[in-house]
Order: sequence, then C-alpha cells, then structure tokens
Amino acid sequence: MTVPETITELKKSPLFNLSLSSKELFHSNFIAWICENYQISFGEILANHFAEKFNFSDKKIISVQRETRNLDLTIEFNQIKIIVENKVKSVPDRQQLIDYKGKSNSNNIFVLLTIIKPSFELKDLGWELLTYRDLGILLSNLIDRITDDYHKKIIKDYIYFINNLSDLLKPLSLNIEKSYYNFYGSDYKLFKEIRLHDLYIKYNYAELVKEIEKYLKSNLTSKEVKIGKRYSLETNRNKVVISTTLVNGKGIINIDFSDQDEIIYGIMLDGGRYNHYLDAWGEKEKEKIGIADNLQLNKKWFLFDFVNENEVYPKNGKNYNRFGKSMIYRSIKLNNDTLLSILLERILKDVNKLTEISTNAVYN
Repeated sequence: MTVPETITELKKSPLFNLSLSSKELFHSNFIAWICENYQISFGEILANHFAEKFNFSDKKIISVQRETRNLDLTIEFNQIKIIVENKVKSVPDRQQLIDYKGKSNSNNIFVLLTIIKPSFELKDLGWELLTYRDLGILLSNLIDRITDDYHKKIIKDYIYFINNLSDLLKPLSLNIEKSYYNFYGSDYKLFKEIRLHDLYIKYNYAELVKEIEKYLKSNLTSKEVKIGKRYSLETNRNKVVISTTLVNGKGIINIDFSDQDEIIYGIMLDGGRYNHYLDAWGEKEKEKIGIADNLQLNKKWFLFDFVNENEVYPKNGKNYNRFGKSMIYRSIKLNNDTLLSILLERILKDVNKLTEISTNAVYN
C-alpha cells in the first residue's frame, strides 16, 4: 500500500487512535495485559521464540512489571526474565542499551522492540531484536489459543494496527541521487494527520545519518567516523561523530570533531539551515570569540565557499549567532531542491576542513 492508503487504514483502527495519547506506554501496557491474561499460552510462544539461545526451565509467565527501574517492560519466568526496551517513535540508542544491560542481571534476555531498526549491531551489545512486525507474528500464533471472543477481536485489531504502522515507513527509503533535503513536504503532512510526524522526521533523519556515515567512511580515510553522542571527548577525541535529535518537531543532525580539550567544532543540519559552529566550555569558553575570529581570518572555518557572503547569517554587522552560553555559529539556508548527493559532497568537504583544524592553527 502507499503511504496515504496505509494512513487511511490506520485511521480505522480503534486501538491505533487510543494509542496516540501515549504511544510507547500504550504498547507496553497492552503487551503487559496480554502477558497477564495469557501467562501460559503467550509465555510458551515467547519462550519458544527465544529457545534457540536461551533455556527456559518453565514457560509460564509468573509476573510482569512496567516502568520499573527505567525499564519499559519486564516479563518474568522461573529463573529468567525478558527485559524489553520499547521504541515506537524513537530511534534506538546504543549507549542507552549498554547502560540498561549493565544495571540488570546479565543472564536475563534483553529485547529491543522497535519500529525503526538500529543503525548498529545489537548482538554486539547482547541484545535481541524484535520488530513490531515480528510481534504481530507472535500474537497471530496466540489468536487460535484464545477463547474469549472480545479478546480475540481487540488483539486482531492490535495486530492489524502494528502491521500497518510497520508498513508505513517502508516507502520512505532515501535515494541519495534523487532525493532532496526536504522532509517537510506532502508525506510529512500525511503523517501529521495521524500525529506521527515526529516518527516520520526521526526515521528520515536516522536514515540520513546512516548515509552520511557510509559516505564519510568511504571517502575519509584519515579519521575514524562513527554514529555516537556529542560531548564524549573521553571516547570520541580525534573522531568524527555524527548524531541526531528532534527539537520542537525539527530534525537536527550534528557532525562533531575535536582533538582538543573543552572545545568542539561542528556542522549542524538544523531543519532548513546548514551551520558551522564552535562549542566551548571551561577556560575555552572565555576564548571562543578569539578562536572563531582567528579561524575565520585564516579561512579555516565559518566560511561557506559555495554561496555568496551576503547569503550567510547573521547579518546586521554581527559575526556570530549564539545558542546558549557555549555555542557560536554562522549559517546559510538550504533550499528545498538541494539534492542529498550535493549535500553529502558539501559535508565531506567541510569535514575535511574540520579535521585540519589544529591547536597551532587556532592560536597562531
């Protein structure tokens, strides 16, 4: 089905419409309700699904906890627990999964239940992947074991709803040579009709981050490139780090680099803007304007050689815009007809500049 057809089908589902008030919590609560009402039958289905890797001495679910110790869902069997991290409208976070596993018994089964597949290898972290499409298959196996007609109907509606939700993202694959950097067009408006525009933006930006990583890795051999978190200089020093977030419904991508203390240089895709920035703290925060002026004077940063200077912001005689106390930046507008292939070329050129910025260049 097309995106409009799938959205039409979702609108028909009572459970989908009920889920919109609290997307991830709704799903965790519904799955917990199934576990509590079908401890033996659904317990067997879950145990059999994971039986190849894990040994269940008893396949009956004995308890279910929701939102306990920051864990979305804990399904307990005799001698083993299934720990579920639930991602409906969020992008899986590698460090979050590492932290959650570190706080729990390592003998448990750690399951990422997600609409958006992660950009990293789950098995390297000791986690199992269960997509919402997979969950629909497990619940379909449960239907024939249910005698309550009402329960059958609502679980069938739930399966129909999560299958359509999974299908909704299928047609949205990025084509680097043909797609434009414009994620606020007709598809965005369709997703907004059903209050899933945040999922649409997060999905597209997560896909774009993967494409940026792949492109930089294939064209930049001098530095390590990774998807990660900002400001982690202990582990990310001298590495190009790509990250994404959502701020007030707007997608943000940061591409950071630093080989120094208390300072990061970066590129930011901020909705329809393309920024060069410097983020400094500690002693460097006091010196950031001088550092930035020096970089600009020596044509090492804060210059956009693919546009005229009169297209660069800020205007009115100011050199830099500010975000908070630590960040200063200059920016240009990105047109809606900017091809992703052109954008990747610009990013590569600027990342090469970033990695050439050194301590000597800053202070000489």
